[in-house]
Amino acid sequence: MVLPEKFVLVIGSSNIDLNIYSERFPTPGE
Repeated sequence: MVLPEKFVLVIGSSNIDLNIYSERFPTPGE
């Protein structure tokens, strides 16, 4: 599974940032 660069950067950030990103860009399968 290839992840967008922004998503990879979010993974390296805090869980809060990840949650915000998920809300703005919902990923299929969640």
